[in-house]
Amino acid sequence: METKRFFGSCMMAAVVTAGCLLMSCSEDKQEEVMKEFTTEGVLETLQSSDLANTRGLTQDGTTIKAVWKADDKVYAYPDGSNKSIGTLSPKADQLGTERTKLDGTLNSSGLKVGDYMNFLMPREEFSYTGQVGTLADIEKKYDYAQSRVYITEIGTNSMKGSTAKFTSGQSIIRFTIKGADGQLMNIPNLTISAAGKKLVTSRSMSGGTFSAVYGDLEITPASATSELFVALSNDKEDGDTYTLLATIGTNKYTYTRSNVTFKKGQCYHVTVTMSLNDDTYSERTGYGTEEEQIWD
Repeated sequence: METKRFFGSCMMAAVVTAGCLLMSCSEDKQEEVMKEFTTEGVLETLQSSDLANTRGLTQDGTTIKAVWKADDKVYAYPDGSNKSIGTLSPKADQLGTERTKLDGTLNSSGLKVGDYMNFLMPREEFSYTGQVGTLADIEKKYDYAQSRVYITEIGTNSMKGSTAKFTSGQSIIRFTIKGADGQLMNIPNLTISAAGKKLVTSRSMSGGTFSAVYGDLEITPASATSELFVALSNDKEDGDTYTLLATIGTNKYTYTRSNVTFKKGQCYHVTVTMSLNDDTYSERTGYGTEEEQIWD
């Protein structure tokens, strides 16, 4: 069985404990206290009957298990701060499993029991722009998971936190594109827009929370294709109306569907039939209003 990764379509549970490492600064600067964090992460088993493999995943029939991989990083932010205070990484001897220990050194200066921290993984950049429509590209650049924990205990050589439940920040959609004749249609690009104007293009940390920038998503594959994988995050709470647009030469093809909900942490396979958006018309002058006449 091949081990693969599910770009964050999962939840992780973590219990935080710690040892410590001290660093001194010059007398005119506040002392920084570096503590080594140890986190246990448990990944949720997901069900899917129609998703191709990507690394970080173990697939057995319709069961998909998310597993830890070597380059996963968990970035820690104190509540109200936009600056990461360090990262956590999985233990080498527990890679490829659903459960692992995460070790790293965090700057714990100023932290106290009851304080919250925000975790983001597996990278600091949080953008959905520039997608090329492949699973490998999504796994490498566009999967994100977040959690929020609070500190339960701080000792001389240890620090403990609440369970961290990581939730993925996006859904993954596999679009299969067909033409009006029902045959697969290769398209060189795809623009996705949502009427609710809450389609996320990027997020940034502000005041300890992630604020979003909204706009259309533009997917540009390396070559024209009839199948595109898209990482998509929509902050609109209920169903939205989506419009897909593909341009082939001078022709524009569209597809619109209303009351659609893509849940974060879920994967979907959507087949769409694109229609030619022909906005060229011919006109002729009509006869006008009937005019009454009397013929004697």
